[in-house]
Amino acid sequence: MKKTYLLLVNLIIAISSYAGTYSASLGYEHINGLDYKFNLTIYTDTINVDSIIVIKVDNDTDTLYKKSQLLLNGLTIVKYQGIHSFFNTGTHYVIVELNNRLADINNIPNSISSELTIKTYININPFVGINNSPNDSILLIDTAIVNQVLSTNLSSYDIDGDSLSYKLKPCRGANGNSIPGYTFPAQPPVFSLDSISGILTWNTPLYQGEYSVLIQVEEWRSGTLISYTEREHFIVVNLGSGINNTENKLSNKVEVYPNPSSDIVNIRLKNSKEKIFEIEVFDIFGKQIIVKSNIRTPSSIIDVSSYEKGVYFYKIISSYKEVYSGKIIVY
Repeated sequence: MKKTYLLLVNLIIAISSYAGTYSASLGYEHINGLDYKFNLTIYTDTINVDSIIVIKVDNDTDTLYKKSQLLLNGLTIVKYQGIHSFFNTGTHYVIVELNNRLADINNIPNSISSELTIKTYININPFVGINNSPNDSILLIDTAIVNQVLSTNLSSYDIDGDSLSYKLKPCRGANGNSIPGYTFPAQPPVFSLDSISGILTWNTPLYQGEYSVLIQVEEWRSGTLISYTEREHFIVVNLGSGINNTENKLSNKVEVYPNPSSDIVNIRLKNSKEKIFEIEVFDIFGKQIIVKSNIRTPSSIIDVSSYEKGVYFYKIISSYKEVYSGKIIVY
């Protein structure tokens, strides 16, 4: 749908059926000429989601259609797509406003009454060339443990080979404005995002609860900012699974295979003299799924055939009193 002019694009999405939205991201792909496909991903806590989302583009409307819906550890991840045709080149700002957030997010006052809003800036310029937004390479939900360092890689992948940089921004509410009273989970340097690597570090969470942060991913080409996209990231801080998202001491100590798996996962300590004493498996919210004790062998098997599709975390305690942790993906 072409417009007579479009210097500012406001995509406002109202999803009244959502019980609560954890996180979201918006990206785009260049199709042809001035045609772009928008890709919206939403994490929510209900399976009752809309199949069609009406979006506003200036004084007109357009539509995103549900393309997939995946149940993941009790979450629902929904992907929407829609093609929009720009009439002219230039700079365009895209705002996606979702209703509503979860209740009781620690760093957002009255979070259930606050919209979840993300923003995208696009520079369509023949001198810049064709551009596609970076792709999410991670889940938009992380887990952390009280009094343990969280270090998680939030970097994206750019198919055009553009340079990427990363910024922490206050979460947005109505009309794309910063939420009044919003605070970061902790102040720098305790809570920080490396602008080059995209590694988020929290050293260390002090309180259990749920937190939201906004990550702005900037694209640079020949030293010029050509686009940015945003994704809101959700962090769940638990009291004591004993693991976080850092796969510590893993690469030369433990083998986990096949991973991903839909059946069984083999876990083996590479040092045959070291024995597995205990294995625990947790879901993405830190809830313990299984515990196997007194194994006393270098290897063990975890049956994941009854698990929901998604990401799980394991913790191994060895006979050397070492603790190893990492991720298992079930498909």
